[in-house]
Amino acid sequence: MMRHSKHTLAILSGLLCCLAAVPAAASLGGDPSSVVADAQAFGAMSVQQQAGTLQRYEIRTAGSVIHEYVDATGVVYAIVFSGGPTPNLDQLLGTHLAAFRAGLRHDLRTAIVNTPTLQAQIHGRPGAISGVIWLPAQLPPGISTGALQ
Repeated sequence: MMRHSKHTLAILSGLLCCLAAVPAAASLGGDPSSVVADAQAFGAMSVQQQAGTLQRYEIRTAGSVIHEYVDATGVVYAIVFSGGPTPNLDQLLGTHLAAFRAGLRHDLRTAIVNTPTLQAQIHGRPGAISGVIWLPAQLPPGISTGALQ
């Protein structure tokens, strides 16, 4: 029981560290230029990819992979990440950071946000985190969050 508490504290501490106040380029809800700004902030490059009908940008950082999904109108509607430490969510969420903080709920190894304007599912343990964060109103018709990788 005590072991789970330490893991929970470590995950939540990691999330809170990623929410530290630093300048943000509003990526979620932004346009493809915000993806380039994210990549630069992480000291990486972004690569545009086509995954079936989905357009996504991939950013590889030290130990993590971030996918940012862009709809047909050019709006970043979802961010998926996996790998090492949690990426800087302040950078990735931009103007949606306050909604993320306000809606954040957590249990042992999961952090969830379930609001009408923002949804997130983040799972893992220190050093191995994965998550998906999306704008429900921007999710293209026929696309489920399960299709986002």
